[in-house]
Amino acid sequence: MERIIQRTEQNTISVRIKDNKYYEARTSLKIGGGKSERLQKGGKTQELAVLNLLNAIETIIDSIIGSGIITFKINQNLPNLLIKSINTLQITNAEVAEKTLHIVNKVNSFNARFDNILTINNNIIPFPSSQNNISNIVKVSVQPCNNYQKEILDTVKETYTNDSTYKIEDIGVKWKDYEFELSIKTEDNPKPLSQKTVDGHINKWNEIILPFFQKNKLLYVNQISEDIIKELIKSINYYDGKRLTYIALNEFFKYLKKQQIISINLMDNVDKPVKPPKDEENEIVCIEPENQNIYLDMFEEEHTDMALLFETMLLTGIRPEEAC
Repeated sequence: MERIIQRTEQNTISVRIKDNKYYEARTSLKIGGGKSERLQKGGKTQELAVLNLLNAIETIIDSIIGSGIITFKINQNLPNLLIKSINTLQITNAEVAEKTLHIVNKVNSFNARFDNILTINNNIIPFPSSQNNISNIVKVSVQPCNNYQKEILDTVKETYTNDSTYKIEDIGVKWKDYEFELSIKTEDNPKPLSQKTVDGHINKWNEIILPFFQKNKLLYVNQISEDIIKELIKSINYYDGKRLTYIALNEFFKYLKKQQIISINLMDNVDKPVKPPKDEENEIVCIEPENQNIYLDMFEEEHTDMALLFETMLLTGIRPEEAC
């Protein structure tokens, strides 16, 4: 039996060819709490097997959304891993890519809506059972379309009314969906963005950009000005953070302009962060070799988990995230 991908990790898809030349797509699906659920679906082609599996995944997600009582977010890594699987399998079939984006759209929209619901009665959160209410941020078209690229753009297109105000958080959800779209390889998108690039943009949005807007009570796109963008970048203490945030903001405002939400890209008049000369950078304070034994003795005497963690870092030279 030929295996196209040797191992199936959680929330990723693998495909194998059985002895009867029938394709089997499999995944170990972990959406929220509890155990992983193993799914497998077959098909006469790799594309059909994967499409059948995606349909099964969507059915499970729909059952969770439609349950009426939700106590957890849908796994936020699911969209990334599904897209990564499709790219790894080198599937450019339009129907498969459309179904993948359909699922990504549902997960991101649901999680964004979940964040806005207040927790009551021991964290039991009531959620509207009507799927039409869930998709009021993003509408997904499932009709077949010859022009695949146009349909995908319609999938993530803003569906607000003619009101002149757009909520930053809602627009951000759709922008992230659009970024995911750009990371999928299709016939119309033969050179997709790398998953690392997309993840970098989204991480800066989640960790820096959106929290800054929320902290400063900036809820709508028309409240953002060039001065606010400059203040945001200025608030970041390290150069690489400034640079990557600038790039993410530029992609965000390019998307807004593409969707005709704004007429100009605000970043056009915001200078790129300049890397400071080395002598102006913060001096890195190191433990002198002659003092290392003093620190090691202190760590041994303390003998807590944190002390042993620092001792490991000092002895091996590994980075903090590796030590953790």
